[in-house]
Amino acid sequence: MFPHNKNFRFKGYAKDAYHIAFIAHKTRLQNILRAPGLDPIEKVLLQQRLDNLPTAQSGYVEKQKKAFAN
Repeated sequence: MFPHNKNFRFKGYAKDAYHIAFIAHKTRLQNILRAPGLDPIEKVLLQQRLDNLPTAQSGYVEKQKKAFAN
């Protein structure tokens, strides 16, 4: 069953624990990147992780589509 409230949906699918963790992790990375005195190498690594998150989430959405199609 899908929630009707759009705040609890992502691309038409229910926000489950993965989507909630994704949002929290993204926010955490953004906050760390704003911190002063961050090592440049660590900053590049964290930025790359932040850039890769949408790819991981879209892969998960594809798996959700397959699971709900059955």
